[in-house]
Amino acid sequence: MDISYLYEMVLMELEEEQSRITNKTDADVKFLQTTVSNSMDEYYAAERSLYARKQIDPEYAVSINASRKEDVYGDEVVVELAEGYYSFTYHILDADKLTVAERDKFLEDVVSEVQKRVDNADRGQKLDEAFLKKTIDEAGKAAGNAYIEYTGCTIDYMEQYEWD
Repeated sequence: MDISYLYEMVLMELEEEQSRITNKTDADVKFLQTTVSNSMDEYYAAERSLYARKQIDPEYAVSINASRKEDVYGDEVVVELAEGYYSFTYHILDADKLTVAERDKFLEDVVSEVQKRVDNADRGQKLDEAFLKKTIDEAGKAAGNAYIEYTGCTIDYMEQYEWD
């Protein structure tokens, strides 16, 4: 067995145990699900770059859901507005100076800013692929720094539910 297989087995076990994990912010779980996975993706992207003889950037995949709490005769009701899937790529400009924590913060900043903008969209705002792409581009560019930069995104799916 190689290390990748063992890692996948650990992730599968974590997914099965998610309902029983009481501390959802457990640093060890976050480390295994996010930090290790992203580091492996970066390694594989660098390896593919050698074979392709061109820069291949790591990709980070995200699912997004938008909902609003509405008042229905005094009851708080959660209304689902949209859902989608997207991914974005990034390039590490200085691997010697970028820390893993800074990389994880960059990814988290992009995702949280996109989610915030989607959640806070005006009632009449069309939550379509064009809106999502513009939002990701802006969030990605703003999150970059001297050591890591956003390089693009792909919208795999975005659906807005009917609402007024």
